[in-house]
Amino acid sequence: MRTNQNAIKKRLFFPILTFLSFALIWLSGCSTAPGPVMKRGETRLQVVRDILDQNMRKFSTLQGRGKLVVQSSRQSFSGNAIVNIVNPDSIFVRIEAILGLDVGVVFANKERFLIYSPMENLAYTGDASDTLRLKSFLGFDLTFQEMMQSLSGLAAIKELSAARTKMKDDELHIIGVADSIFYDYTIDTRVGLISRVEMKDFVGHVLRIEEYKRFTTIRGVRIPQMMRFTRPREKESLTIFYDRLTINRQLAPGNFYIKMPHDVLEIKL
Repeated sequence: MRTNQNAIKKRLFFPILTFLSFALIWLSGCSTAPGPVMKRGETRLQVVRDILDQNMRKFSTLQGRGKLVVQSSRQSFSGNAIVNIVNPDSIFVRIEAILGLDVGVVFANKERFLIYSPMENLAYTGDASDTLRLKSFLGFDLTFQEMMQSLSGLAAIKELSAARTKMKDDELHIIGVADSIFYDYTIDTRVGLISRVEMKDFVGHVLRIEEYKRFTTIRGVRIPQMMRFTRPREKESLTIFYDRLTINRQLAPGNFYIKMPHDVLEIKL
């Protein structure tokens, strides 16, 4: 009798366990890619671009929270980052130190940007149509589109001259020149995303390295959870690791609001 009872319990337990497992995956909206996105041996540049573009078109919003680590020869900093994105229109970034103290807040869209420093009670504003002057905040200046790609981790391939593709150590590389800079893109063929970008000048000096890791799929969008940007010659790096990431959920306007005191000093850049 006891044997029959145990058998019945097992028959009931495993369907329940299976249901709970699928429910947890469905509720989280998170999964890993079921198989390679790109066919083995695929090296056509246009095919790679199409795969990147298709994934980007699925991406509408991002809410991320995680760790931010900035290292340079002058100082090092570790804190929390809160990132809100509406693609392709708006970006909001809040950097917090220990105990939730705000270090800086950035808002940017295609027309303007605002950088607020609570400790200095300063607000830097400027026209975002060309370059966001974020060097003092993120370590380097970026265009709005570059900032969108950097914070989402969904990097894109620039329009390259003399572009060529090659397989190296079982990785697909796309190499070419844009704006007098040599670009070497490494494509993770399993997820169909850029995993590394190396930029060099004509002399061969490495200007900047971008790394994208810990890929996952959330609500149909393939996306990295970790991004690292390095300038080797300046001994500078910035790393973002999202430990909480929400994709394609509606964001309220309040997620992009920066509250500042009335006596803040505004400086136009």
